[in-house]
Amino acid sequence: MTRRLTIREDQSLPPGWAAITISAPPAGLAPLLSITRRGYADTPHLGPAGWQSAECLIEASRVRAIDGAQEWLFGPQVTQHLSLEMDVLIKVPGAGIEERHFWPEVSHGAAVAIAPLTTTGAGPAPVPPAPFAARRETAAPGEAAPASGPVGAPMDAPASPEPEASAPSLGPESDHAAAVPHPRGQRAWWRSRRGMLTLTGLAAIVVLCVLFATQMLPLADTTATASFQERYESYSRQGGHADELYTLAREAMGTGEDEIAFKALTLSADRGGAAAALQLARWYDPNAADHGRLRPDAASAAIYYLELSQRGDPAAQDSLRALCRAASDPERSRDEAFASFDFASFCTPEVRR
Repeated sequence: MTRRLTIREDQSLPPGWAAITISAPPAGLAPLLSITRRGYADTPHLGPAGWQSAECLIEASRVRAIDGAQEWLFGPQVTQHLSLEMDVLIKVPGAGIEERHFWPEVSHGAAVAIAPLTTTGAGPAPVPPAPFAARRETAAPGEAAPASGPVGAPMDAPASPEPEASAPSLGPESDHAAAVPHPRGQRAWWRSRRGMLTLTGLAAIVVLCVLFATQMLPLADTTATASFQERYESYSRQGGHADELYTLAREAMGTGEDEIAFKALTLSADRGGAAAALQLARWYDPNAADHGRLRPDAASAAIYYLELSQRGDPAAQDSLRALCRAASDPERSRDEAFASFDFASFCTPEVRR
């Protein structure tokens, strides 16, 4: 399939600018496109405030004409929501383009004004929020101006309460005890009711800490997600590591970090990892029991199955034949999962025999 879109970081502009080049654009093409991340059913479409459920058209901030092509530039307000190797579908309605891409490395830059967006579905376009740089801490008319100081600075602490007067002794020498407390006229703090409650609470805390240390009260490792992300970024900056990425994906799946697992599997498959490609195919496959992690997409599953079949994987060949049988069923073929399935491309005579 001939691609008409290329994506790169524009080094001539400040960090955070990406250039998307459209080859052979039709005359009068409006610089509008939509970006959809694959595998996210609830919030798949990029909108003015990030990922959302409604599809939007994003207008390029700048347009350049280069040797019969057009180069559309998108700033940090768009690229800040896209990460390295993110699996996205880019549509240019005016040119009839719909292509799957893995987002390249684009430096993070300071956010600027939100680009205009147009909703493709019913209803008015969502109103983009004001950029953070435009927010001002000015008081409304009639209100006192906010106090200056660093963000998050604590409010003025209330005045310290007056210390409570000591209770008089209750013994026969109470007059003397009121002036000079008698050692025997007062109970030791640790023997008082308040002291006992405090000591009991401290003891309970110590017991809980011991139980936690011995894993009787296991808690989730808060550093696991950061560790997975750091390992993924390290592998993505290097070449190869298909097996290591697959191992990382399985570890992330075991802790429920499906987003990192999906990114690691996708990158491993792109680098020739057969096990990762088979796992992704089964996630997409509407016939497989494991497709609950992603929205079923027969075409995406078939791409991985076909590549594995050409490498001699018998399990992938059987799964691809099963997809072809389902696509030839009039009832199944109307399912949304088969909407983009190209029967002629995937179900060749060699596959169906």
